[in-house]
Amino acid sequence: KVLYREGAKAQNMYILLEGRIAHTSLVSEVTEALRLQACTGTGSDGVHGLPVGQETLTNVSRMTTACAVTNCRLLQFSALDLGLSRDAVMREFVRGEIKAIPLFDGVDPDTFERLVPLMDCIEIDAVGTDIIIEGKVPVHLCILAHGAVDIVLKNGLRVAKLTAHAPEKHNSYPFFGEMGLLASKAAMANVRAASACKILTVSRANVCRI
Repeated sequence: KVLYREGAKAQNMYILLEGRIAHTSLVSEVTEALRLQACTGTGSDGVHGLPVGQETLTNVSRMTTACAVTNCRLLQFSALDLGLSRDAVMREFVRGEIKAIPLFDGVDPDTFERLVPLMDCIEIDAVGTDIIIEGKVPVHLCILAHGAVDIVLKNGLRVAKLTAHAPEKHNSYPFFGEMGLLASKAAMANVRAASACKILTVSRANVCRI
C-alpha cells in the first residue's frame, strides 16, 4: 500500500510502530538511511517508533513515495493535530534553509534573523509551471530550496536543469531572476518547474534591504 506519493502535499506525518516502509524517488537519489525504514514493534532493537513523512513539519511537498512492504502499524498526525500554522511553519522553514544557502555563507547569526522576515516561500506542485517567463520582467529574486527547474528558451529548447541539492555544495540552492529584477529587464528564458518545487522569494524592495 502506498502511504503517500512524491510531489503530493504533505498533510500528515506518521510514527512507524511496526513494519517496513520503503522510499523511492523519480527525481532525486534517496539516502541509504531513508531507503528502508523498519521497526520491530517490540523495542528490542532499541527503536520504539520512527518518524515518517516529516515534510509536514516544514510544509514542503513529498520528497519521496512511501510504500508499506510489510503489514504496518502507524500513528497518524495531521498538521492541525500538531498545531502548526502555515505562517509559523514557513518562518521556521526559511530560518532553517537560509543557513545552508551558499549565497549567504559567512553571514552572522544576528543577520540571519534579520533576513528571515524579508523572504517568502512559494510552493509549486504542478510540473511544467513557469516560474519566470521569457519576455517579462521578474518580480522576485528566486532561490530554489527543494525540487528541480528547467531553463527553457522560447523555441522549447532546454538549455539547463537546476536542482536544489546538487552534489557540489556551491551548485546547490541556485538562484535566478536577480539580473532582470535589478536592471528591470525582461527575462531571456523561461524557468519552468521540472518537479514539485519550494522556492524562497525576495521582492524588489526587500532585495535592496538585504
